[in-house]
Amino acid sequence: MYIREIADSAVSFTASRRKAILSIAVASSAIGALSLLAPPPAQALPRCNQFGFPGDVLLRQTNGWSVAFSSTGTTASGPAHATGDSGATMDGTVSGSIFKNRRVNLVIKWNGGPTGEYTGQVGDDYHISGDTAGGGTQSKFRSVFPISCLIPAAAEPPLEGPLPAEPAPAPPPPPRAPLPPDSMSKSVVVNQDTDVYNIPDGDNGTVIGVLDGGEGQRVGLYGCDENGWCRISFKDGPNGKGFVWGEHLERPGQ
Repeated sequence: MYIREIADSAVSFTASRRKAILSIAVASSAIGALSLLAPPPAQALPRCNQFGFPGDVLLRQTNGWSVAFSSTGTTASGPAHATGDSGATMDGTVSGSIFKNRRVNLVIKWNGGPTGEYTGQVGDDYHISGDTAGGGTQSKFRSVFPISCLIPAAAEPPLEGPLPAEPAPAPPPPPRAPLPPDSMSKSVVVNQDTDVYNIPDGDNGTVIGVLDGGEGQRVGLYGCDENGWCRISFKDGPNGKGFVWGEHLERPGQ
């Protein structure tokens, strides 16, 4: 009998503590449910890779109900107790988990009532917030107290020394030297004075210059057509070229 009395006292103490937490939430309902759901001012809390339940958990819903249960680690289990603003109460069993991606899924099977499903997310302020549905009703919820960080995120090592300077842009390539007049053809000697035409036609073309022959003057030769006209390098001609009668040039093979 003595051992059973101790066990009954422990259960009574746990239930009393859970209901005491709920009484705080119900008393705060005078401020309004939305004030409990509104996030507090942003705080510089450490980044966390895995959150967990800290023990006593209290959820406040926008429909006036508050839910309390006790669990530690990433898994929720055990009895749950709910109290409404009207004074109504419900008891049930909670199950669920906090996942590594901060998602929270809870299911509470209320004794003689509907099953409540809680889906939420852990925020940067370590509070759980989300939506709950059950028995044809929906509501939003938020944890009154922050939960625990089980695995903090690894701190990034500080940078040592100044950042390396960006490499200087590569210098532009040097300009290409102009091609000599005879680079695109062979160089030939002008053997007599000759007129330079703009087209290979002495009757219809226009004289654009004169070459002096007999003094060893050389010009670049691009080629000659079957009629005997040769295209030469001539700076005053169109595109730096002109046409002369081929017999006035000393061409190899003549």
